[in-house]
Amino acid sequence: MADITALLNAFDEAVGAAVDVVEPDDLEAAAQVAKRARRRLGFSGESVVVALVGGTGSGKSSLLNALAGEQVAEVGVLRPTTQTPLAWMPAEPEPGLTRLLDTMGVDRRVGHAREAAVCILDMPDVDSVAGSHRDEVERLLPQVDLVVWVLDPEKYNDRVIHEDFLRHLAVHESQFVFVLNQIDRVYGQDESLIVNDLTRQLREDGFAAPLVMATAANPTVGAVKGIEAVWRRLVGMAQDKRLLVDKLEADVAGAAQQLEAAAGLGTDVEWDATWRAAQQSTASSLADAALSGTSEAALEAAETSRALARHPFGTLGVLRRRSVGRALGMNIDPTSSMRACLKTSRTRDSQ
Repeated sequence: MADITALLNAFDEAVGAAVDVVEPDDLEAAAQVAKRARRRLGFSGESVVVALVGGTGSGKSSLLNALAGEQVAEVGVLRPTTQTPLAWMPAEPEPGLTRLLDTMGVDRRVGHAREAAVCILDMPDVDSVAGSHRDEVERLLPQVDLVVWVLDPEKYNDRVIHEDFLRHLAVHESQFVFVLNQIDRVYGQDESLIVNDLTRQLREDGFAAPLVMATAANPTVGAVKGIEAVWRRLVGMAQDKRLLVDKLEADVAGAAQQLEAAAGLGTDVEWDATWRAAQQSTASSLADAALSGTSEAALEAAETSRALARHPFGTLGVLRRRSVGRALGMNIDPTSSMRACLKTSRTRDSQ
């Protein structure tokens, strides 16, 4: 855990250096990412939290019941059944897991006697007619360790799921398992065709090698299928502690990119070239204004200064809070410090 701690320390420095650089809302969003990561590390132990996520009728609750070998979740098909998250967790949980679920606000809990320290959350539907259900998924998803995204043969290409969620989550591919549930409904068809089509769609979403598993958790005809394979996969992933670190590192890397975007920094080459050009333009305008003493030249200098305040730093307003002369004197310590810290966090993330 030493590496991720060093990464978080570097990112904390970047967030601190960005106080005078980015808008408060953007700064708070970045700070929350680091806060969640530190909280998860603080509650770390053997337990791993897995979320079952998907659309209405995909069979998340049926999948959980099949994994549990008993009914622990209410099942519904035509309407959103899961109103609030339900945790299926070790009957004698680690204290850290209990505290983590407390902080997540997951109050509904059912114990299991499995040896594996796996806690599975049955989540509300992402496409629910109740907006609060989707809000709850979006709130909890960044806080879990692994995700089982449950789809069904009829709606596996649903636009909401792919465009609003999955395409933005491909960076966390190692934390995902895709379950094509209700495969028993593919009467007389080659199920591999649907599995392959879903795999193709997920690759278009940005997943390089998505893991797709076919299941029949609650078949109308025939036997349950694929459940044991899903359970073994989850246990194997839960035992790979590097996956948790990878997830936290990806969270921080994404937050660093958003912080850079909010600051308008761009790439190092783009930033340096833009900053030098803006400095030279402003210096030239100020020199002209000083030599001519005309109001027109002074106006041009002021306009160039305002452009400088807008462009290299996005909406920072750094130069609006300082004199142009000091800005030309390279007094941009907050931004330079932020860039240095972000560079450090990226370097540690790549090691």
